[in-house]
Amino acid sequence: MNNPTPFAESLLSWYANNARDLPWRIDVSAYTTWISEILLQQTRLNQGIIYYHRFIERFPDISSLAEASEEEVLKLWQGLGYCSRARNLHEGVRQIIENYHGQIPSSFQELKKIKGIGSYTAAAISSIVFHQAVPAIDGNAIRVFSRFMGINDPVDTSSGRISIEKAAYSLMDQQRPGDFNQAVMELGALVCTPKRPACFSCPLINGCIAYREDKIDLIPSKHRKTRVKERYIFYLVILSHAKNNMQVIIKKRDQNDIWKGLYDFPSLEFDGPADKTAVIESENLKIDFPYLSPAELKFTKGPSKHILSHRTLCLNFLVFESTMLPAIKNKKHRVISIDEAIHLPLPRPIEKFLEELIVGQIP
Repeated sequence: MNNPTPFAESLLSWYANNARDLPWRIDVSAYTTWISEILLQQTRLNQGIIYYHRFIERFPDISSLAEASEEEVLKLWQGLGYCSRARNLHEGVRQIIENYHGQIPSSFQELKKIKGIGSYTAAAISSIVFHQAVPAIDGNAIRVFSRFMGINDPVDTSSGRISIEKAAYSLMDQQRPGDFNQAVMELGALVCTPKRPACFSCPLINGCIAYREDKIDLIPSKHRKTRVKERYIFYLVILSHAKNNMQVIIKKRDQNDIWKGLYDFPSLEFDGPADKTAVIESENLKIDFPYLSPAELKFTKGPSKHILSHRTLCLNFLVFESTMLPAIKNKKHRVISIDEAIHLPLPRPIEKFLEELIVGQIP
């Protein structure tokens, strides 16, 4: 039996007194741990807790989630972004029903075969629930290990990743791997933060090489900077008041692109900034969208910016009105009422636009 390292002893002692009361730490299972880890990727904790309760209430187990439609799952996920996480989770539980008799596998290697479960999530589940000594290395863990061990290699290089993994295994408590992994995450979230870390509150300060060498602001480092791409989208919002019920043309995004599986309006996209007037007067507009011919432009809204992880979207809404919407030949486009549209899974900018339209905040 391996004795705990001084790192693990100090860390676990701190964790015993500072661990936050989080719902997935109270009701611990492979399913709840999986849901919490997927929810918390690129999500603020307070928001993640709200969605966790909502998700578990609607889908308390694997069977209920597997039986749900993709649209229902995406609607419940709406507002979190990164909807591919929800789609992969949905596919993953169906895979478990089909291949594992509805039981989440316990081993790290088997877990990684499940759609949407990568190395980090597999390590979290296998260590927290099944007590396997596998370090769960997320952004918080990378920061804690690289600072404590003084790892100068950029963390987005193979040498940096190997150094961090070796450090994690050498420091890990073999007897309490789940608590150890959660303690590392907690320390990274509360103390060893990316900016202005609370070093004097850190239980590891005496052994931290980055602190000793005054490199806290330099570690961890990255070799490459994320390039943010700008996209310019003009949404064509075609409305009709036929049958005393406002209707609109929508489409489902089914390409391998942003917001896959969600609904928005027909659109035009440009590589660079485009003049709104030129777009409206363009001959191609009515050629590409023949159902605009009887419609009248009522107003425009935008541009407004919507920021995603690696993209900035510049959005314009061109709102047309027609007494009656023609038959739609494009199978990807369909006519539905505004009331129906608001209940579909939507990107947040589209949901916000429809909400404002319904309550009359926009013309």
